[in-house]
Amino acid sequence: NKDNKRRDGKEKPKEGQNLHSIYWNAVFGKFKNKPKLNGEAEIFYRSAVKDLEKKKDKSGKEVIAHKRFGQEKFIFHCPLTLNFCLKSSKLNDEINKTIIRNSDNVCFIGIDRGEKHLAYYSLINVKGDILEQGSFNEINKQNYAMKLEERAGNRDEARKNWKTIGTIKELKDGYISQVVRKIVDLAIYKDVDKKILREAPVYIILENLNIGFKRGRQKIEKSVYQKLELALAKKLNFVVDKKAKDGDVMSVEKALQLTPPVQNFQDIGNQCGIMLYVRANYTSQTDPVTGWRKTIYLSKTMNEDLKAEIFNKFNEIGFDGKDYYFVYEVKYEKEKGNIKKGRSWILWSGKNGKSLDRFRGKKNMAGIWEVEKQDIVKLLDEVFGEQKEKTQKLKDKITNENARTLKFAIDLIQQIRNTGIDKKDIDFILSPVRDKNGKHFDSRENEKIPNGDANGAYNIARKGLMTFEKIKNGEKELYIYDADWDEWLANQNK
Repeated sequence: NKDNKRRDGKEKPKEGQNLHSIYWNAVFGKFKNKPKLNGEAEIFYRSAVKDLEKKKDKSGKEVIAHKRFGQEKFIFHCPLTLNFCLKSSKLNDEINKTIIRNSDNVCFIGIDRGEKHLAYYSLINVKGDILEQGSFNEINKQNYAMKLEERAGNRDEARKNWKTIGTIKELKDGYISQVVRKIVDLAIYKDVDKKILREAPVYIILENLNIGFKRGRQKIEKSVYQKLELALAKKLNFVVDKKAKDGDVMSVEKALQLTPPVQNFQDIGNQCGIMLYVRANYTSQTDPVTGWRKTIYLSKTMNEDLKAEIFNKFNEIGFDGKDYYFVYEVKYEKEKGNIKKGRSWILWSGKNGKSLDRFRGKKNMAGIWEVEKQDIVKLLDEVFGEQKEKTQKLKDKITNENARTLKFAIDLIQQIRNTGIDKKDIDFILSPVRDKNGKHFDSRENEKIPNGDANGAYNIARKGLMTFEKIKNGEKELYIYDADWDEWLANQNK
């Protein structure tokens, strides 16, 4: 490797070496767990190419465009095995035990494959407090989201143009390497610039794309996301800081192994070292303050059946003089028809007579989708008319004629994630329930959870915290059911 040359008879400083040179020199070191020199090494010969294309340099001078191909070259390829001596079949257990011993300092990075962002992360502590969050759209001053949009251009044309496809693939591969480096730094360092290591490794929490994953509006395809996960698992398998001094933690002598060896994506299970997988269900659409999520689903039935369905779903429907409200209790179906009751909730139409901000898309006359703001209060006024002034209790006022309009209003109320017309309304979370202070959570007014993707990353991290609690308690079943998620959130918000 060119950075491994001697100059003026002196060895080049190690600060100028890349990882390949460091690994190669370590083969001839004198420490126990040095890289193993494998067999089947090969030497390739590349002859010089004549009559290469010429170009002009910055000064206008004519030079050979690809000078390196104008020289003959021998290329030596030698495979190495890293971490050869240390072979643990129970690395997950060892990592869990180590982190449990430092459980007060453990943190969790939730990674969300976003709708408005290529990926979004949220770093929380064991108390669930957000320490850091941000988008992976831009890394090292390179806006990959914008570049991918520009390169893709017309989607149909991009699929037909092999050159465009190749360029996009290269860009995504480059993006993956940058994201992996960023995530590894977040997991290892408390302060990346000062190289201050964490007291305990961080669990990296990822969406399990193999369990009923149906979202289709993400900017990164499932296959690319899995490629990112595989690259991350391999990177965490042998983590070296090329600037670390010999013998120090993260030198090649004391590299960090935070994942078991993996060759392909199928080798990654529900836990892969510090990488944990959770169901992404309801993460972006769970209120981060109260823990509310949508559980009322009304079917597309005939009016008479719909009237009965709405009547049976809610304990109470009323008007408090300013706003409409819907009271219900979450019910979970268990085996043999048994019903388990959960938390009680109150859905509100808005605050002080003003409707919740809700938007829906529809096609205009030209067949183009447009976003249109919805007025929930107006819809409910159409349903109940002057009845709200005469009585607070409105459940008995549901009729076959108004049931469908009422269903539409209820669906809008529960639509916690929205994208509006104005810039401030791009992908926001506005909860239909009120916290103990009577406020609706609104991501447009929150710096730590400023959008839907940030909320998804935060709740993915919290599901990781919940999984860690299961690990601490010695539970073998790490799968998180929706009822378990609701119960855990209830305990968090006491």
